[in-house]
Amino acid sequence: MPCTNYGQIQFLAVIVLFCGVLVTFVMAGNNLTLPCVKGPMNRDISDFSDTDFIDTDFNMDTNVIDTGCEETDYITFRQDPRLHLNLRCTYMINSIIHLSLTQVLLDGNADLRQTIETITMYENVAQKQMSTLYELDAARSPTLWALFYYLQLLNKPHHPYPDRSLLSTEHKYNCKLIQDEYDATCPQNNRLAVNLSLSANEYLEIYGKPDILLEKTRTYVSKNIALIESLIRSNYRSGLKRASYHSLFLHDLLLNGFGLYQNISNIYKEYDVGINWGKLSENASNSYNEARIFHRDNSNFSYLVECQTMCINFLKLMMARFSEIHFKFMIVLINLHEFNLVKSYMQEWLAILTDFAEFLSLNDDKDVIKLERGYKSFFWVPRSKIDVVMKFDSDINTIVTKLAEDLDVEVDETFDFTGVSEGEQLETIENRIEKKTIDSAHQFIGRIKTFFNGNNFFKIINMIIKL
Repeated sequence: MPCTNYGQIQFLAVIVLFCGVLVTFVMAGNNLTLPCVKGPMNRDISDFSDTDFIDTDFNMDTNVIDTGCEETDYITFRQDPRLHLNLRCTYMINSIIHLSLTQVLLDGNADLRQTIETITMYENVAQKQMSTLYELDAARSPTLWALFYYLQLLNKPHHPYPDRSLLSTEHKYNCKLIQDEYDATCPQNNRLAVNLSLSANEYLEIYGKPDILLEKTRTYVSKNIALIESLIRSNYRSGLKRASYHSLFLHDLLLNGFGLYQNISNIYKEYDVGINWGKLSENASNSYNEARIFHRDNSNFSYLVECQTMCINFLKLMMARFSEIHFKFMIVLINLHEFNLVKSYMQEWLAILTDFAEFLSLNDDKDVIKLERGYKSFFWVPRSKIDVVMKFDSDINTIVTKLAEDLDVEVDETFDFTGVSEGEQLETIENRIEKKTIDSAHQFIGRIKTFFNGNNFFKIINMIIKL
């Protein structure tokens, strides 16, 4: 695919196949063909009328799903991961051609504001693509996520706009990322092909006229978008939904700005859990701000993941530390042979852990799983199994220590977990448990639920972090 410098080669001819690509560079007096994935050309985009792109390009049968490579019924499609991959490959091809066309504007010195507007015409398409792939559990494509985030960053208000050279570098980088993933993972079969081309004479005529270049390129961009929109609409009618669409806006991916300002410090200042938080709040705010700007090292998406990871790890550390404090109280009760109380408190804490995990979509998180399994195993633990008790105590401490290291904060090794004195009355101990762990944990979870306003983007965010 033409992820190269258009300013050095006076051409514009791109042949796109949804499950195969052939790129033709047409130069004045010369032809240069660069095959990305060989395949035949079926149709020329200039042959389509406007109505072709509304509803008639793809099968009108509401029982048919079109991947761009083949048509199949909805039930078969849902059950076959190979077909999900083919659809993702179709999205990749359409994304590549959009980046390739708009790179011409960057290299052709077209008006920067209008160039950015043309590039970001694809943002809504990318959002629909990622939401449909997510519904299929087929959204584990770091390159498509990186493109989507790039478009979101570009579409937010800019004062001033990114400079042309920085934008051009980022643009080419995203094109190459998607092309490399396509080459490595996509099938070679072809069914639908579209030719987006300008003749050499047309290109030479308009190359020195940025306004005409912009107008002509926008025509092809619009047709490319209309084509993929037609496929998405057709599949939507056939049952391929995109329920996660409204959880994919920029503020969602940035966790409603949780890392910004004093949101984190306002939480950890509320609870004494024996951790020196240092510059965590400042670091989180810096991470949030870095995730919202363009970087010359083409690492915009990695800054997003870093911001997301820091926020999630902070919430996990708070819950893990509450769990550690709670278990220290359980050890006190075990030593007092209050096994029925231990069982009752363990069950109550397990419900708290479950509430936390379900809200943050951490049910399959290894740390949360270890905490839940540990608490479940101690419903009926007798004192004779003190070695098992101490093993779980050590496991919790390992989780806390690792999360603290990842966040660059310090665990207070002298922290008095329970404050229980020898000979203290059981009722007093129970009051301490209720106040220091159970009430605090409920308040903590309620607080983050209020901040995130019940949003359900955490499953998406945790998937992105694991890419």
